[in-house]
Amino acid sequence: MNTNESSPPIITPQRRISLFGDMKTPQTAIVSTISLLVGALSAYLFLTLNDSDEINFVTTLKFGWLVLCPAAFIFALWPRSSFWLSGLTMISGIFLGVCVRSLTPPFDCNIWPIAAAIWAALFFIPVAAGALAGGFGGRWLRKVMNQ
Repeated sequence: MNTNESSPPIITPQRRISLFGDMKTPQTAIVSTISLLVGALSAYLFLTLNDSDEINFVTTLKFGWLVLCPAAFIFALWPRSSFWLSGLTMISGIFLGVCVRSLTPPFDCNIWPIAAAIWAALFFIPVAAGALAGGFGGRWLRKVMNQ
């Protein structure tokens, strides 16, 4: 065998590209998918169980801070996911859930994209706060566990 021959190229696995950006690990894709589904399902159920025209603002605040904020916190604690990705996918899920709820009878409406944008913007702060707290909490936990 000739020593001047080059060795065959090393084949590296390609990174997965999805709707949510660069998925480095399968765990990140799973967390993002579950975060999207939780956001969509929770928004759909919230609007199904409450009349969106006569809803109390305090009920909306309670749902945002007592349901969505802890969910975003838990998803952001996942070791290999980024907190902004889990929060963004949850907001996208809320948008998707409101779109589906706005298109299904008996509350179907013609301005469903506007309704979905308003509800997603309304729940942005609780989800962002939960994701941010989970991101910092996850970093702190990893730092404490590695010491």
